[in-house]
Amino acid sequence: MADAEGKKQQQGGKGQGGKQQQGQKRESKQDRKAQKAAAAEARRKAEMEAAKAEMEKYGHLFGDMPLIQSKAEDFKRKVYVAVGELNESFIGKTVLLRARVHFSFIQGGVCFVHLRDQHFTVQATIAKGENIPACMVKFVGKVNKESIVDVEATVTKPNNATGKVDLATQEDIELIPSTFFVVSRASQTPVVMEDLETPQPILDAQEAEIAEIEKKMEPLWQEKREIEEKEQIGKKLVAGAVKDMNSARAAVEKQKKDIAALREQLKAAEEAMKGLEETVEEKVKGVQETKEKVKEDAALYKQTPEEKARLKGIAAELKPLEEEKKAATKARMVGLSHRLDNRIIDLRTVANQAIFRIQSGVCTLFREILLKRNFVEIHSPKLIGTASEGGAGVFELGYFETKAYLAQSPQLYKQMAVTADLQKVFEVGPVFRAENSNTHRHLTEFIGLDMEMMFKEHYHEVLDQLEEMYLYIFDGLNERYRSEIEAVRRQFPFEDLKYTSPSLRLQWPDIIKLLRESGEEIGDYDDVNTTQEKLLGRLVKEKHGVDFYVVDKFPLSIRPFYTMPDPENPLFSNSYDFFLRGEEICSGAQRIHDPELLIERANHHKVDLAKIQPYIDAFKYGAYPHAGGGVGLERVVMLFLGLGNIRRASLFPRDPHRLSP
Repeated sequence: MADAEGKKQQQGGKGQGGKQQQGQKRESKQDRKAQKAAAAEARRKAEMEAAKAEMEKYGHLFGDMPLIQSKAEDFKRKVYVAVGELNESFIGKTVLLRARVHFSFIQGGVCFVHLRDQHFTVQATIAKGENIPACMVKFVGKVNKESIVDVEATVTKPNNATGKVDLATQEDIELIPSTFFVVSRASQTPVVMEDLETPQPILDAQEAEIAEIEKKMEPLWQEKREIEEKEQIGKKLVAGAVKDMNSARAAVEKQKKDIAALREQLKAAEEAMKGLEETVEEKVKGVQETKEKVKEDAALYKQTPEEKARLKGIAAELKPLEEEKKAATKARMVGLSHRLDNRIIDLRTVANQAIFRIQSGVCTLFREILLKRNFVEIHSPKLIGTASEGGAGVFELGYFETKAYLAQSPQLYKQMAVTADLQKVFEVGPVFRAENSNTHRHLTEFIGLDMEMMFKEHYHEVLDQLEEMYLYIFDGLNERYRSEIEAVRRQFPFEDLKYTSPSLRLQWPDIIKLLRESGEEIGDYDDVNTTQEKLLGRLVKEKHGVDFYVVDKFPLSIRPFYTMPDPENPLFSNSYDFFLRGEEICSGAQRIHDPELLIERANHHKVDLAKIQPYIDAFKYGAYPHAGGGVGLERVVMLFLGLGNIRRASLFPRDPHRLSP
């Protein structure tokens, strides 16, 4: 007994000792954890103190600038040089510039930073030296892409075998910074500039290569799906059968309970009970049969050893193809919709910087040539009281106690301006079309370049002026914006526009003949659809070698009510379209300036005269013969540069599915 008690006490002592040891271990572990945390905090504080000391010592060389709030003492009129201005003539000079960090990397203790200013880039090289501390090199290397920095640097010749810097537009020079200050830090961007700037041919080639690999993979995927689907079908059938069997079992159990109740309560109901017992026996038999059927179905759809082996074989065959596909995916494709969602970043690419300078150039050249020809620039209202013009949907909005509409074009107002003795007018302004057109060339809001002018004898006087205007724009772009054109071409390759002076002019019967000879079925007075329009562009290019041409004398039936009929053939009209790379870029005509004929044509088109009465009245008091045309700015830019989608030529495009950003 005493021995037993002794053993218990001994065991209890051991247990208590074990618990104490475990507690000590936990405390020791917690102590070590606390010590590590304290050491880490001490290191962090030491690093902060060291960084603070470095900034105090080297703060005049690098760091984050205070927020620029236009303080009087900050206005020192420093002279900044744009990256695009830098060239070999600056070698040996010190310059100050403000730019974005395009990208950077550290190699062998040297930090290479590519700085971007609009669509120009230059390389800056920072290495530890007599006046450059190591902490400055580290600081510069950690500045996020797209951050804006002020850099003071000496311009030098690139120190390499070629004497040129790869991937920089200013390839003949590089910068050796002496100071580097962050003006505005950028957060991580939702899209990467390198992805946004991948040349389209690389993406096209990658897409084609991946498509070929996926073509090889498809039979294997299909075979795998069939094997797996067979098993899934079996599982569904079995699940259904099990569900039915369970329902039958539940019914049996219910009837058994009913039998028990009848036995206790209705002994006299022998016959009824007998019938129920027979039913139960039948259902039990049915459940058993269902169970056997489930087993048969499961066996039928279960993967065979051969199928299991084949699935392993398919996986083995797919693996190298998956690796091949992965290797082929060198560039990440950013879809147009994702680009437009992040347009602020997308617009910073070299190609987009060039596109919108070219777009600005189109407007400049448009104004230049027309001002030289004594045109007057006007600004017509965009809020109008009636949806009068027809041919395009309008946006309706509330206007105090009534309705208003966003103008589909300045058409009627520019005609009234000519009749008001301004004689030759043009306008650059927004145009709104409430059309659910989800195509590569339509927008719900775009910039219209419109012109209208009086003529003396024949509407071809206006046609000549429009032709001169276009040739002036094309020549001007090629002469003044060559570097921008080449910048676009590097990402979106295209052929230079082919055009002649004077331009090729065709009449409506000419194009109908061309289309019919190519196999198209089209009536003499049928309108040309988009597909036929593109085909016509190819046919004209093959036959005449030009991308730019005019089609004159359209059928009257497919033109607006205010179009002057052809006096020699009333089925045609004094109207014309200009085409670029197989797409219409300008539609125009001689307008009816006689009020009686205008009313007649308006009635023919079932136009509500009450809504256009001010327009008709404008021609009652003496009106010049006049003609003109309207040009879509974004469409001209898209086609001149071969961009393929009008949204690439619109700063912040609006279409039926996009109202933001």
